[in-house]
Amino acid sequence: MTISVAWERIETWLRNNAPASHASLPGPAPVADIRTAHTQIGRSLPTELADSLQCHNGSGNFVLPVYHRFSDLHLIAREYQSYLRAEEAMRRRALERHRSAPSQTALLPQGEYYYWNPAWIPFAYDESGNSLFISQADDDTFGRIGTHDKEDGPSFPDNPVFTSLPHLLDEVAQALSNGVFQIWGEWEPVVDDGLLEWQEPELESDGVWDLPPLGPDPQS
Repeated sequence: MTISVAWERIETWLRNNAPASHASLPGPAPVADIRTAHTQIGRSLPTELADSLQCHNGSGNFVLPVYHRFSDLHLIAREYQSYLRAEEAMRRRALERHRSAPSQTALLPQGEYYYWNPAWIPFAYDESGNSLFISQADDDTFGRIGTHDKEDGPSFPDNPVFTSLPHLLDEVAQALSNGVFQIWGEWEPVVDDGLLEWQEPELESDGVWDLPPLGPDPQS
């Protein structure tokens, strides 16, 4: 499924079931602004991310499972630059320690990073300072989605959801229709006052997952 088709399915579900989330979706990013972001971060955005930004420049109140929101172009550039500064600061401190105790402090091998690889492009964030990124590294992570924890740094989860951005959006669209998303456990889409939320399914006393129906009751 293409980025645009996945977004169309998501938009349709939000329009019919979570109108407040749908109304909050930003418009597309102008192509000129995407080119400016290329310049600001010093490299081209991944094609699939540029395609998504040309559908919506961010996500407003639309939340990805479980708590992430899409970043707009301004935030992508700002976070990328911030992460690079953190990486450079760590390298300087490591070099200083190595110079003072070369026999006790080893430096990272060439091509490895403490905190942030310049070939990673952040595209989504949560409210705790963590992010999702797309790898453009010239290795087996190319195109994959990684998670970046502000304390523990980067990782590449094994969940197939993280195969690529088109795959992630496709899985979100499927989850909205099917009522369950498999990521760090099971999550279901729930609408509260017109806004989409993701919650763990409630477990009934007999041990069966209680999944309430989504959207308007067809019998009403």
